[in-house]
Amino acid sequence: MKTILVYDPPMCCSSGVCGPDVDPLLPRFAGMLGQLENFGVTVERHNLAQEPVAFAQNRQVRAILLLDATQSHHRELGRQTRSNRHAEEVEKLLPRLRDPDFTRVLLVTLAESTPVHEAAALQNDLRRAEIEPHVWIVNQSPAALPAQ
Repeated sequence: MKTILVYDPPMCCSSGVCGPDVDPLLPRFAGMLGQLENFGVTVERHNLAQEPVAFAQNRQVRAILLLDATQSHHRELGRQTRSNRHAEEVEKLLPRLRDPDFTRVLLVTLAESTPVHEAAALQNDLRRAEIEPHVWIVNQSPAALPAQ
């Protein structure tokens, strides 16, 4: 059976069709999802205002939110500092993080499965942000011990 996961922005209710300013596309979208369910497709819908944990538990959605937050933060810093003498440096922050000639990103982890998997997920998130990790450092690795 097919499943469709929908991650909605923060809305007042699960469908977003209540309140004075209803987006006319939302009822149509809800109707289309209902038709899919009639054909046996499972639809799971998550609202950021009501189920933030669902967003945090999905690696791809979490990465998109982090990238969006990074871009928004970058734009906001630029907006706030336009009159500041450091505005140019602030506006260049994200491009500098992406520039391998300027910044080297080191991933540091322990030689255990969970930290290594988390570091690998972070590496994938960084790559989606166009930031290439330079090297991994594995602390407490038995491979670093001298041969005896």
